[in-house]
Amino acid sequence: MPRIKALQEEYKTREVSQWIQDKMYKSRVSQARVADRIGITQQAFSHRLSKRLSLRDIWILDEMLDLTDEELISICRMDGRRKSE
Repeated sequence: MPRIKALQEEYKTREVSQWIQDKMYKSRVSQARVADRIGITQQAFSHRLSKRLSLRDIWILDEMLDLTDEELISICRMDGRRKSE
C-alpha cells in the first residue's frame, strides 16, 4: 500500500504542474518572466514547477495570472498543502 500513496503524491504534483503550465500558456506568461519575478533562473523555476512550489511562488503566480479564489484553493488542495503551512 505505501507505493500507492507515493504515486498519488507524484500524480498530484504532475497535475498541479500541468494545470499551471496550461494557465501560463493561456495567459501568455513565460516561465522566464515568472522566474525573473521570483528572482531565479528559468531552469530553476522549471525544476520547482516539476517538484513543489512554495507559497510565495504560488502568490506570485496569482498576481501574474489573475487566478480566482477557487483556482488558488484548487492549487493548494492539489499540491497537498495543509492548513498549518
